[in-house]
Amino acid sequence: MRAIYRFVKNEFALKDLEKINELNFKKFLELPTDIQASILHQCSLTFENIHVQNNPELEMEIFKRYNTGSHPLSRQEIRHAVYRSEVNDWLNQQIETYYKSVSPFKNIYNMTKKRFSDKTAHENIQTMLYILEVGLESKYETSPEYAEEFMKKNTITINQEIQIEKLSLLLDKVNDFFDVQSNSLVGSP
Repeated sequence: MRAIYRFVKNEFALKDLEKINELNFKKFLELPTDIQASILHQCSLTFENIHVQNNPELEMEIFKRYNTGSHPLSRQEIRHAVYRSEVNDWLNQQIETYYKSVSPFKNIYNMTKKRFSDKTAHENIQTMLYILEVGLESKYETSPEYAEEFMKKNTITINQEIQIEKLSLLLDKVNDFFDVQSNSLVGSP
């Protein structure tokens, strides 16, 4: 917030911009008026408040990401760090197996390198499992909301082993269904 305020007050110039490098070395008042207006009248800013007090590994990862110029953590990556559980570790292993194997599930779940690395594929599978296990809920409108609820729910689950067995059976049924469907498409004209 302070950096945005200082920039708008014309206290420093932009630098190291990769996408719109023609704005490098310009202060706020040197920007085109349409860009100034969009900055001043932006409706919302997204801030993530991440509690890292008891998680030194997460604290170092966030520090490294924000201070080395690499890409910040995606919201799903943040959820993976915040909602750690045996269930989520198990699902991550399943998804990694799909991604690294020659099984049809890599394609079925659309696991591109980017979707796997930024954990979008994880979010989609968590959303699917939550809806299949609990059902649709009107209070959730987006996949990230379902994924967060899935992870939160499984973080507080007391018997992680039983939940893993339950989700494993559910995932196996879904995968069997997808496998049958993909095999029937291969044989159809």
